[in-house]
Amino acid sequence: MLPCFDDPSVGLAYTNCFIEGHPDGLDDYIGDPAPHPLDTFPKFAEACPVPGLTATMRRDAVLAAGGYAEWIWGASDYHMYAKLVAGAGASRMSTSGSCATAGRWPGRASRRTTAVLIAGCL
Repeated sequence: MLPCFDDPSVGLAYTNCFIEGHPDGLDDYIGDPAPHPLDTFPKFAEACPVPGLTATMRRDAVLAAGGYAEWIWGASDYHMYAKLVAGAGASRMSTSGSCATAGRWPGRASRRTTAVLIAGCL
């Protein structure tokens, strides 16, 4: 993940995320990786394309975008990603591989998520 930030214009980087035990049988968050990174509107606004487990933002880009909106009590990450996509602090995003496993369904929670993120992304 860190090589994505070798380019100073990258303010947000993310990877795909594997899913364990999804009730509808989905096995990854992004699905078709071909159009990624989704870094333009209106496509970005259709649904959040960024798996929260893997999102990494450049501090300077977040500060240039005004930081997190304190008035939002939900979806604050998506709001921040949208501000970065809109050009407030970053001109583009980057993606690379898959480096996380998520499981949030009863009896299927992943205990490897943190370890996989640390071992696979950095």
